[in-house]
Amino acid sequence: MSYIEIACFGWEKATSTPNKKYTKINLEELRDINSYDGLSATFKTSDKKYKITSLEGIIWYQNKNDSCLKKREEIINDLSNLFDENEKYDAGKTVHWAEKNSFTYDYYIFFGNPDNWPIDHILVSCYDWSKDSGFYDHLRLAITSEEYM
Repeated sequence: MSYIEIACFGWEKATSTPNKKYTKINLEELRDINSYDGLSATFKTSDKKYKITSLEGIIWYQNKNDSCLKKREEIINDLSNLFDENEKYDAGKTVHWAEKNSFTYDYYIFFGNPDNWPIDHILVSCYDWSKDSGFYDHLRLAITSEEYM
């Protein structure tokens, strides 16, 4: 992907991580597939070849956690055909790391070898945010390289 292609996909909407090591761009123009409400790609800010280190799709499920979990299960079933059982780590329902004192929960599963963390992996997760958090409930499907971790 060239700089010109990146600019067409929303360079002006780019955000960077707090340490500015990575840049995330919105890929809204690619939503022809109609499967996700938001798409983004992340790359090292200093990488002029724009090698993607993480690709994410989001589906909004505001106050519809049961629907989110149902879609999560569909995606898990599809991915389970591609991975061995020992390459799947299902954390179940956990308190979100950023909201330890609230009612915000993750329901996540990783596909990859959990014994060799960090690794290239696929994450499928539902985020059930507390009303006080200000965030929206959503499903996230992320393909992430070890480098990004």
